Amino acid sequence: MNEIGLLVQRLLDETTKTSVGLFVPELVLSGTIVAMLLCRILPLLWRVPAQWIALLGAFTAFAWTLCQFDQLVGGTLHATPIFTGLLMFDQFATFFRMFLCLFLILTITLTVLSGIPDREDGPDFYTLLLGATLGM
Repeated sequence: MNEIGLLVQRLLDETTKTSVGLFVPELVLSGTIVAMLLCRILPLLWRVPAQWIALLGAFTAFAWTLCQFDQLVGGTLHATPIFTGLLMFDQFATFFRMFLCLFLILTITLTVLSGIPDREDGPDFYTLLLGATLGM
């Protein structure tokens, strides 16, 4: 039984100390999705346009990913498997994250300029857009 406890403790240490810190851009996008859903539910938040919440989350995820990529290129961070080897944190994965976040920012900007999702459908549209980006 002691070996199982040691294994679980090692798993929790690796997850909380390494993996979650490197997974922040995805957590930011997840938090933005929750904010968008709350925007749809709570009438108080109807005053805040959904596109600005989506843009804020996308910019934050992009900025965090850009910092991670800079640290990877500079040698401060090193390529490592995260979540016990389920994902790989390296330059290619971080570059792909940057590309997806930049594409998300451009898509949100183009929809704001075109006015395609109206105020009623905006939170649903941006929630689906953020969820699709998170899934990629």
